[in-house]
Amino acid sequence: MGLKSFLFLLIIFSAFLGLSQENELLNDLDAAINKRKEYESAKLQNIKKIKSRLKQAVTNDYQAYREREKLIDLYKDYNLDSTVYHISKNISTAKKIGYDSLLIKSQLQLASKLSSSGNYKEAFDILENIPKDNLTKANRYTYLYEFSLLYKQMGNYTPLQESSDSYLMQYKTYADSLLDELPRQSDLYKYMLQMRLRDDGKLKESLGINLELLEKLSPDSREYAGLTFFISTIYNSLGNVEKRRAYLAKSATADIKAAVKDNASLADLAVDRFEQGEVEKAHEYINIAFEDAKQYNSKLRFVTIANVLPAINQAYETELQAQKKSLWVSIIVISLMAVLLTLAIIYINKQLKRIVEARRGLEKVNEKLLSTNNELVDLSEELRKTNTIKEHYIGSLLGLSSNYLNKLDGYRKTVTKMLLRKEYDELLKRTKSHDVIKEEQRSFYNNFDNIFLQIYPDFVAQVNGLLREDEQIQIKKDELLTPELRIYALIRLGICDSSKIAELLHYSVNTIYNYRVKLKNKSRGDRDLFEEEVKQIT
Repeated sequence: MGLKSFLFLLIIFSAFLGLSQENELLNDLDAAINKRKEYESAKLQNIKKIKSRLKQAVTNDYQAYREREKLIDLYKDYNLDSTVYHISKNISTAKKIGYDSLLIKSQLQLASKLSSSGNYKEAFDILENIPKDNLTKANRYTYLYEFSLLYKQMGNYTPLQESSDSYLMQYKTYADSLLDELPRQSDLYKYMLQMRLRDDGKLKESLGINLELLEKLSPDSREYAGLTFFISTIYNSLGNVEKRRAYLAKSATADIKAAVKDNASLADLAVDRFEQGEVEKAHEYINIAFEDAKQYNSKLRFVTIANVLPAINQAYETELQAQKKSLWVSIIVISLMAVLLTLAIIYINKQLKRIVEARRGLEKVNEKLLSTNNELVDLSEELRKTNTIKEHYIGSLLGLSSNYLNKLDGYRKTVTKMLLRKEYDELLKRTKSHDVIKEEQRSFYNNFDNIFLQIYPDFVAQVNGLLREDEQIQIKKDELLTPELRIYALIRLGICDSSKIAELLHYSVNTIYNYRVKLKNKSRGDRDLFEEEVKQIT
């Protein structure tokens, strides 16, 4: 890859990254706008708390002054009239208690609010009447700062060039005096220095100081909002539109989070969005800015917004009319399409009905075929199972028969030998003993259990599944089936008569009956259906 290609890709990536960051900042602003009522409510709640404390301090003038200072701090960017009212109250309180430094401090606050709201003459009169001698250091700094800002604003807004030059000269005099007196490391010194650097056209040096100051501020504070707005104006002077827009968004977001109504960034951002063709967003921003100006009640803000509000609103109305026209055209087109679609649906429904009727006929035939096929499959499966069982039965029967023939032949040979040896007493003893019968009976049970469990290997588990949890049958190590399981094994094989079962197992009929009743009583379901459920075991 050549150097030119690399630089081109780098430029494209930087532009994309800048656009992504810009969109993120504008999204943050929109999120803050959606929560602006919450932020304002929090500020009003703080104002309410301080007012409550102020009422309690009615007998202590000094404490009342301090509480009202906190109230002024909350009101000063929220409502001009309330700010001026409470500053005036503090001026009266300071005069009453004879506290000169507090009196001058409040007079400076009043001059500041009057100056920033465009009431230059009133602000000038207050500052001019403040005694310059014996000012505290803090009041001295504020005095020079407010006079410098007053002259700067007067110089920027007066239509007379001669007056503007005179005012700006006075501004520089006060600003330079303040710079001479301030400590070099103070934030106010740095702020005034960046202003003077900007006056002298040293925009990058001014920007560097502002960015340094910005790092110390919380993004949710009104100070952050003010400084980011000032930075946006520097970027505007440098011709960096993207940076200007980014810092306007940061400033507007901080204004909303701090519930600042005396703001300028959102109105400027509305103009920027308007110029970018985003009329709807511009309309939203400028109307919020207008609401804020109305809440703050500053004529200067109203004048600023009034210069752009009509143009944005007109464009918004024009866009709405265009959208309405487009909407009507869309409605007509959609209506025509709906009529055509309805006709098409009617035609298709008629065709579908015919197809459905034909399909129903086919489905009935298919259902009959499927039913017949399923029956054949079931019969085939039953035959297969029956054949399997028969094979087991026949094989087992042949094995048992052969075994019993061998045993009888062996018994015959033994009797013959004993007769030839004339062992009559021993022979009589053996024929009278029941041991042979018992042994054969055990052998019969074992053979039956093995054969049955080969055919129904899950028989025990399935029977237990029909019994209650606490009545499960436990098989011992040396047995395959218990007597009751053996009885129900014969029932599963279709031998249900108790006398027949008793004959096969060599039990009494009464014993068979008791075993059957006992197991049915352990059923977890209907005992009368228990034996039928056993017959269904596979």
